Amino acid sequence: VARTGKGGGTQPPEWDGVQPSFQDWLIKARLWIATTRARPRTQGPLILQRLSGQAFQALKHLARDAAWLQDDRNGHRLLDLMDTAEMFGDDKEEDLLASLSKLTYHFKRHKDEDLRVFFARWEESLRKVREHSVDLPDRYLGFLLINALALTDQDIKNLLNFTKGSILPNETKIWARKSEMKLQASQIGLDKDKKSSGASSKTAAMH
Repeated sequence: VARTGKGGGTQPPEWDGVQPSFQDWLIKARLWIATTRARPRTQGPLILQRLSGQAFQALKHLARDAAWLQDDRNGHRLLDLMDTAEMFGDDKEEDLLASLSKLTYHFKRHKDEDLRVFFARWEESLRKVREHSVDLPDRYLGFLLINALALTDQDIKNLLNFTKGSILPNETKIWARKSEMKLQASQIGLDKDKKSSGASSKTAAMH
């Protein structure tokens, strides 16, 4: 159960430098700063108190830093320091290369994957690239999306016919959803035919 501090807000999330992942903990810590009623000058020390293990060992020197202790933004400064490649954060360039590589070469729709799940994964992958202030051209993103959907040559022809030659991501998404709905409708029709033919066979066999 979260405890209440002097400032009236709940305590910051705990972290031992291992579990949960640093990025997950960082999100919770930033949310705590954004919502706590603890006085700004106390936020950094409160977060530091909730660290343990290697995380506390790496940052305990701040408790002897008078300038940090009296800084109204010491909580933000603490989190920014932790979110560096030298501490617990990701190497920004390495993370960008990994995100671009995944989106460009490795992102594919899984077999029988629901379209909504696929698009949610796509947006998440795209968000990781944009976090690095990289905005890829829309038509290039459209090309990557078509590639990720693993469309057949006939599918691509149908797509281009539907969009009048456009490969913009939003139009590709609209076509994919409509195409999927048509496919599902046709499968329902086939199922009905199978059931009715099966019922007819049983009736004939009874007679």
